[in-house]
Amino acid sequence: MQIDANFGGTAGIAEMLLQSRSRYRNGKAEYEIELLPALPETWPEGSVSGFRARGGFEVGMTWAEGSLIGAEIRSLCGLPCTLRYKKRSIRYTVKAGESFQFDPFSR
Repeated sequence: MQIDANFGGTAGIAEMLLQSRSRYRNGKAEYEIELLPALPETWPEGSVSGFRARGGFEVGMTWAEGSLIGAEIRSLCGLPCTLRYKKRSIRYTVKAGESFQFDPFSR
């Protein structure tokens, strides 16, 4: 049994549900979190918690009928991030240890 294949499969599944990126502009890191970028049609409903994203964020989310219902993002380091879901993009800044709720139905 090869352990790297097992870890690779798990990482691939996690990337289908959450992707995070860091970009550097003017010497400062900017973080982006994208929710459900490649949700399989065979997983119309579900939830995850404890996912970690670049920049020190912990993410939990729930989806039904193939669409996000809601997400909670907790900042472990107090850095700003841009949250993306489908065509929506929202920038958040919270203190370390605080969290924010993302509701895809609110404007």
